[in-house]
Amino acid sequence: MRIFELDFCRHLFRLNGWEFNPETTAKPSVIGKWTNDIYDRLAPGVRQALHERVRRNAKGTPTQQLNRYLTPENGRPEMKRLLEGVILLMRMSTTWDDFKIKLDEYYPRFNDTMQLPFNTGVYRLPSPPGEK
Repeated sequence: MRIFELDFCRHLFRLNGWEFNPETTAKPSVIGKWTNDIYDRLAPGVRQALHERVRRNAKGTPTQQLNRYLTPENGRPEMKRLLEGVILLMRMSTTWDDFKIKLDEYYPRFNDTMQLPFNTGVYRLPSPPGEK
């Protein structure tokens, strides 16, 4: 059963300005990195635990999808809910950078430092009185 639906890939391509044809378009390898990022937002340690379980080829590359090992009672339903929210953020975004900001705000990675949203660029502390 496929977890990352076609709509997810379609939006990844759109947000990056890439042409997408579901029948002929090969997925760039960076998409694997981006899907791993989604697993990091599911729950602490989930991605690492799943990577330990999947089969790998002689080069060490996974030969199975991580979602194969999500539990049917908790893991799959939680991942589907997360992806519904992620796809909604993708629809609301105009660029990849815009999407990443929204993703970090609404679905932060566990054990990660959040970026503060300074609208004025670099924040500078005021000078002490009497200094210029």
